[in-house]
Amino acid sequence: MRMRAPAPTCIPGLRHTIGLARWWHLSINLLWTVNGIVFYVLLFSTEQWRRLVPITWEVFPSALSTAIQYASLNFPVDEGWTRYNGLQQITYFITVFIAAPVSIATGLLQSPAISNKLGWSEGLLNRQAARSIHFISFAWFVLYILAHGVMVFVTGLRQNTNHMFAGVDDASWTGIVPFILSMVVVGWAWAVASPFTIRHARLVQHTGKFMIGWLKGLVEWWDPNYQLKEADISPHFWPNGTMPHSAEFDALVADRFAHYRLRVGGLVERAQDFSLADLQAMPKQEQITEHFCIQGWSGVAK
Repeated sequence: MRMRAPAPTCIPGLRHTIGLARWWHLSINLLWTVNGIVFYVLLFSTEQWRRLVPITWEVFPSALSTAIQYASLNFPVDEGWTRYNGLQQITYFITVFIAAPVSIATGLLQSPAISNKLGWSEGLLNRQAARSIHFISFAWFVLYILAHGVMVFVTGLRQNTNHMFAGVDDASWTGIVPFILSMVVVGWAWAVASPFTIRHARLVQHTGKFMIGWLKGLVEWWDPNYQLKEADISPHFWPNGTMPHSAEFDALVADRFAHYRLRVGGLVERAQDFSLADLQAMPKQEQITEHFCIQGWSGVAK
């Protein structure tokens, strides 16, 4: 079964627009990765990593105690300006040092050029496994954002927004204005992204190519020389859909496609028809290849 998100939550949110959605996805992910690299540099150059990395096993019982207090609505004293409690520290550590790198790595492993070059197409970290792990890390970020957003409101909105948006530790209204403005900008961008993408599809494509085209070309620069073997061939290859059902197709099957013709026309110098025999007589390369489909219709064939 394939799960589909509600159209209004997606960009661009319409059927047959997965290519445009990928330009958005990959371009924004590049910015997110660059932002993460800068964050890592600042984290380790300022010793702030000590706030996020547990250095004693006592953090686990402390996190459990904190979780019980939150669940009972008896919130512990917030000392996040100077130090994180056990639950915060574990949550931030997983998000920054596990979920983020896993998301990047499994995203890259879904590229045929990378997985084939590494020879991992059929291994433990094959593309389908990478996709599943990628989804799990995505689910973690969704849970983290929801929980973090709720806690910002229920544990002291003004003080928390001051920490995040103003860099001050008090209960004034200094951070509220930039917080509200940033949420308005995010909401507006989300609302206009889909209609803008549909209206200016070619611009989105060109912008995406400008953002990540160079990286895509770099990844595909090498020859992915990993070769599958006869033993890797799938015993059954699932079709995506059903076979044609018509008198014309039945007639082609009856005469073993002797009267089949492939018409090559359009933007070519010379339009031409090809029979099945013509196609079979052409030079060809034979190899064992994986057909990888994000909807699950994957298999290895020769």
